Amino acid sequence: MMRILRSSVAAVVSTAFVVQPLSAEMLTELGDGEGQLNIVAWPGYIERGETVEAFDWVTGFEEATGCMVNVKTANTSDEMVALMNEGGFDLVTASGDASLRMVAGKRVQPINTSLIPSWDTIDDRLKEAPW
Repeated sequence: MMRILRSSVAAVVSTAFVVQPLSAEMLTELGDGEGQLNIVAWPGYIERGETVEAFDWVTGFEEATGCMVNVKTANTSDEMVALMNEGGFDLVTASGDASLRMVAGKRVQPINTSLIPSWDTIDDRLKEAPW
């Protein structure tokens, strides 16, 4: 179960951006956990089982790690960009030109995959994708 949770979280991270205020430097070590993870996502990307009970990736993660997940959803690209610009999020599920805006504005940082213990379990199509 833990391997599945780690794989699910790593999959989300691999398709999302870690948002840091005006920083493009890659992290080289992990700090202490904050006890919560703040995410901006498209509807259906971070599921807690509210829509379909079988799709609950959050509850198991929270139970296994003690880390609470807070999600704000965006329904349009403009809404996504506005939320990302507010800041205060650990990661976002950005896409298209929103991703490009974040990269150009140095509002994201590369993900150091050596800090993700389950990186080997992620589908290669996600690990080697051009985004």
